[in-house]
Amino acid sequence: MTTSLILTVPEQHDLADPTVERNPRRLQRWLDELPIMNLLASVRLVGDALEPLNEQRVPPLERLALLDAYRVTVRKLFMTGGPAGLRQLPMGKTERVQAIEDLERLCLTLAGGYKILVRALHRETGNQADALLRSLQGAMEQLALALVHSYRYHRPVPPFVFLEMHQLYRLVRARGWLEVPADASGVNLSGHYHAALLLSLCDPFHLPDGMADHYHRSLLRYAALVRILPGAQWNGKGEGQCLLDLQSDSPPRLCVRLDAPVEADEPYRMDMQPALDAMHRQLLAMTGEQRGQAVEAVLLRILLPEMGEGDARRAPRQADDRTLEVVMGLAAVHGFLLHGAKDAGPAHSLRVVDSSEQGMRLSWPRAAPGEVAVGDILATGPGAGQDTTRLGLVRWVRSERDGSTDLGVEWLAGRASAVRYRMADATDPAVLPCLFLPSATRPDGNAILLIPAGVWQQDQRLLLEVGSREVHVRIARRVIETACIEGFEFASSQTSH
Repeated sequence: MTTSLILTVPEQHDLADPTVERNPRRLQRWLDELPIMNLLASVRLVGDALEPLNEQRVPPLERLALLDAYRVTVRKLFMTGGPAGLRQLPMGKTERVQAIEDLERLCLTLAGGYKILVRALHRETGNQADALLRSLQGAMEQLALALVHSYRYHRPVPPFVFLEMHQLYRLVRARGWLEVPADASGVNLSGHYHAALLLSLCDPFHLPDGMADHYHRSLLRYAALVRILPGAQWNGKGEGQCLLDLQSDSPPRLCVRLDAPVEADEPYRMDMQPALDAMHRQLLAMTGEQRGQAVEAVLLRILLPEMGEGDARRAPRQADDRTLEVVMGLAAVHGFLLHGAKDAGPAHSLRVVDSSEQGMRLSWPRAAPGEVAVGDILATGPGAGQDTTRLGLVRWVRSERDGSTDLGVEWLAGRASAVRYRMADATDPAVLPCLFLPSATRPDGNAILLIPAGVWQQDQRLLLEVGSREVHVRIARRVIETACIEGFEFASSQTSH
């Protein structure tokens, strides 16, 4: 069997590096004693140990035993290093940024070690074939984790990750190992590959913090049902199908957004329909309330889009070189509307990359984990060709390789006023900031309130402080919902002076 492989591996030497631990038992003891909750230190220590191991020539079975020990620890560090876990660790902003970068590098370094073995063993049979299978499982999992990590922190996808995952899959397919049982990770080879590809279709740069991890875990449960077939032809309009090119460094593309025939060097069709059918059956087994909150409902909406959805809503964009003063977050926007930029908290001078009638793309001059969240609200002040304050929602975030961060912003229709609210039936008298968009400034003629996410309940009653008045309102239909804020229409029940 001859299967060509395009894999990047580190250069190796024959020098015996005394710092490389090659005794599996001593290595395991060292790994067990790592301070996992000190994420930055642990990631650096493991990376500093793995890199020289990858550079040194080591017999394949010996290398595999060492890499498998590292793999368990890297998986733990990956789980600790998610957005929710990272927020709970005692870290400053600079340390958070460094930990995020180092964790991506660690997954790729471990994948590199396994790729060395795949290159060395990919033509072997007999006992060596078992070592090849374990190497393929480790490489595929770590490349998939590097991809998930880039999505969960809105970072650019590392170069060649898709190409190398496709290459590993080609070898798995050639070996007839598509249905091999799961390994210690609980997922088999095809499952890691399928779940990563499905996640790439979920518009990951639009996902709120933590949702990429959540979607990925959910997709792993259904990934075994996906089937990949040779060729670029599909039946009907292509619902539930997507196209792969195994010789490209590209993610899959939904067939409903393609016009057949499609040119590709090595085309394959990924049939998601069995997995989508299983999600639908899971939803049918739930109660109505459970169904509305289930991740399967969200995944089905994303993976089964209407024809042309996602393209029609994009207005033409024009290059723009303005610089705008921007405040982020509902509390800061509230202060900005009341007192101007001076008393609103930190304002940021951001460059406008391009703009349209619906929104704009802003460039943050540095990495901004924790400072910018998908679904948050921002305000841009007058000036630089803009004569009024405008509100917008952050719809996507993407960190760039040069250290900057791009934000996709959708304008909110209406001119906002800063008001305050408190719960009408709460024992806590705390008065909190919210934003009011009057009906006269809204294109649909309906006034809305913007408040932090999690407050909304059907028929919830609030007391609004509007100037010197206190207005009793009842929450009605919710019209805006993000991970950070909610907007709802309301009815006034009574007014007192």
